[in-house]
This record gives sequence, C-alpha cells and structure tokens, in this order.
Amino acid sequence: LKLQKSKSEAILSLEVPISLFFIHIYLNKVANSSLPFNNTGHQFFKLILEMIKSPDYPWRVKDMAKEYNMNPNSFISEFKKISGFTPCNFLKKTRLNRGRQLLENTDIPVAVIARQCGYNSHASFAFYFKKEYGLSPLKMRNNAQSKYMLEISERLNQ
Repeated sequence: LKLQKSKSEAILSLEVPISLFFIHIYLNKVANSSLPFNNTGHQFFKLILEMIKSPDYPWRVKDMAKEYNMNPNSFISEFKKISGFTPCNFLKKTRLNRGRQLLENTDIPVAVIARQCGYNSHASFAFYFKKEYGLSPLKMRNNAQSKYMLEISERLNQ
C-alpha cells in the first residue's frame, strides 16, 4: 500500500499528537492531585497507552475491570477520573482518530481501516465516523488529498 507521505511521517502523525495529549492529561492529573498519584493511576495510564497502540483489540470493560480486580462500575469511574472519558467513549474517540489519520495519510481501503481501528464492519465505522466528524470517511479522504495537492502546487509555484 502506498503512503502519500513517507512511512515515518505517517507514523509520527499518528503517534506524536496522541502521545502528547495523554502525557498532558497525565501531568495535569499529577499536578492537580491533592493526593500523590498512586499506582492505580500509573496502571491506568499504561492501559490508556495500550488502548491507543491497539485500537483493533476487542477491549471489554468487564475484562479490563477484572484485570484491575475492580467491579465494572468502579473501573469505569476510576478510568473517567484519570482520562476524562468512560472507557467506551475513550476507545471510540481513539479508534475514530486513528481512522481519520489513516484516511488522511494513506490510500488504505476504508474497509481495511475500519478493521484496523477495531470495527467489525465498514458500515459501522462509516456511521460513527460521520457522526463524529460530519463527513463520510471517503469525503474526509478526498478533502485531505485535495489539501495535500494544493500544498504541493503552492510549493512548486514558489
């Protein structure tokens, strides 16, 4: 599959903004916490990074809660305290953001992107994508390609 940008640029465009966002959340939690940031917070931070790295994994609240020896409601509450989102909303936003980055920076087919982002069907991905961004995945890709071509044209004309 051909990338519009170099592979390293595409990877950086996916990982750097996401990583910086979560480092920011982590540092804010540490700085604004009246209590020391406990081991649970660090473990949740690791989980959040794993969710970002593996959006295609079939994450389930029940399984994550069990891993932390918590009941699902307590797990959801603790996760939300640390990330600002419920696990399901966080995962949905992470998956859709990854999908958007892949649409804008690659020519990978939308159905493949949907699977890589943890969706079982192209239709489900397209539905949530349009709900989040107001555009279909293909329209988002076309807009990104048009913008990219315009930037190249402007550079050549300088």
